[in-house]
Amino acid sequence: MSGLPGRRGGAVRPRGGPAGSAFAGLGAGQGEDDGQARISKAPSDSQRSARQEPRNTYLQARHKRLTARRGPLRALVAVEHSIITAIWHTLTDHVPYHELGGTYFTQRDPERATGRAITALNQLGYTVTLNPIEGTA
Repeated sequence: MSGLPGRRGGAVRPRGGPAGSAFAGLGAGQGEDDGQARISKAPSDSQRSARQEPRNTYLQARHKRLTARRGPLRALVAVEHSIITAIWHTLTDHVPYHELGGTYFTQRDPERATGRAITALNQLGYTVTLNPIEGTA
């Protein structure tokens, strides 16, 4: 039986989702005190490797999107949780990791990405008129 060693010598099989991430120290309640989450300011392994990763990956696009809402440290923890979840599914389902790419969020909902770009340009004081390019979908 595969798994992690338990307290009494037996193997403990990590579960997926939130329970599986608890083994990596990323579960809810890890490092919390009185409801306030304590996030280390020291760079983690994934943060150091993110600097060396090639650009235009799904995880970097996710980090960029989350940084605007949660801040850089909380976004990093969320991306680490995504990595743990992807590893769990890869090992459990016996399938190779499939990189979605940095344009995943744009391809998933192009109208939302278009609206976001128009809003950003309007806030900068520009009026926008869009004419779709023929031959693209």
